[in-house]
Amino acid sequence: MFDGSSLDLGVSATDRQLSTSELTARQNDDRSVVDLALLERMYDSGRYLFVCSSGVLPPRLTGLWAGSWNGAWADDFTTDANINLQVAGGTILSHGDAMQGYFDLVLGQLDDWRRNATNLYGARGLLAPSRTDGEYGHMLHFNGGDFPGQCWTGGADWMLYPLLEQNRPDAGRRFGRPGLGDRRPLTRSPRSYRKLGLSGTRGRPGSRRPCGR
Repeated sequence: MFDGSSLDLGVSATDRQLSTSELTARQNDDRSVVDLALLERMYDSGRYLFVCSSGVLPPRLTGLWAGSWNGAWADDFTTDANINLQVAGGTILSHGDAMQGYFDLVLGQLDDWRRNATNLYGARGLLAPSRTDGEYGHMLHFNGGDFPGQCWTGGADWMLYPLLEQNRPDAGRRFGRPGLGDRRPLTRSPRSYRKLGLSGTRGRPGSRRPCGR
């Protein structure tokens, strides 16, 4: 998994033998130019940490080594930016099996996402939660006016994008889980939801428009 991709910026063999502390110190001595050897090391470090903290599920917000049973943000998966950025390059940079935990997290919650869209907006499609413990995908984080998770109506698109990359025709890859079939309906569902949110739901009882629309 670690060797699935690499970053070669033409750094000398001597520089690649330097420790991370030495590279960091050298960068701090001259911040006007990016130290390419340090940049290569950061790339390798990111791949290493991603692989090590992935498993049945993808990396949690605070990783696996928080040293606490009560970590920040409940050690959950914060899906409105954090996990999205953590796995952003996972598919195109060939993280291999390390991405399976993310695929399983998303695919295991799709029924909950559909219920969110129906229960909150009376709409078809998918409404991803802003946070999840990994066990379910219900939208539960409303927090009054400071964190209105129910207004995060574009989340499903972002969460599904790595699956689209994995399943694109030129990638030569397909999901290994049986019974999942064609993913095209999934890529249509968030768009259908947003369209309904913008135009209303044709007068059905209980129908509402998304926040701020």
